[in-house]
Amino acid sequence: MAAMSLALVAAPLAAGELQPPLEVSSVTDRALAARPGDSLFLVIGDRITTARIDRAGLTGRGINLRLSGDKARGQIGGQNVDLVIRGERIDGHVGAREVSLEVGRLQGALKVTGRFGSRAVSEDLTPSAITADVGPCSYLLRFQRSEYSGQVNCGAQPEGVRLRVPATLVARRDVELATLFTALLSR
Repeated sequence: MAAMSLALVAAPLAAGELQPPLEVSSVTDRALAARPGDSLFLVIGDRITTARIDRAGLTGRGINLRLSGDKARGQIGGQNVDLVIRGERIDGHVGAREVSLEVGRLQGALKVTGRFGSRAVSEDLTPSAITADVGPCSYLLRFQRSEYSGQVNCGAQPEGVRLRVPATLVARRDVELATLFTALLSR
């Protein structure tokens, strides 16, 4: 029986099956390309967002999310946020709406799927590209010359996007990175 249990644990996952998220990031398995420092820079059209990402969480205009153990609490866009981060799941609430996200690795991408408040979420994050659907908005960004650039379409005219990701974000566990990144795109 013990040998059978060991064989099941050691058995490879089927092709196309989501694998557990990583607990420790390294340069070779990072989810996103990053720049040194702790400042995130996001430009959508003519709107500029800067945020600081440190050990305690994410702070910027319209967003303040603090991480403590397996909890993330704060505010996003004026709504209270209370999240629990366990294993490959992020559960909780944004305002009165439920958060239920699954995080894992598939074919080199960090995949985030589920709901973040009122928004359906599907994200594929890699060092070379970000493809994300967050609510009505679809992002398609490619990494070029130290930043991601591309477009977001929220149902009207597409807008240009530029994103610089700090090393303090990509050095986190996959589930924490997914929490902070999804919160940023959802605000």
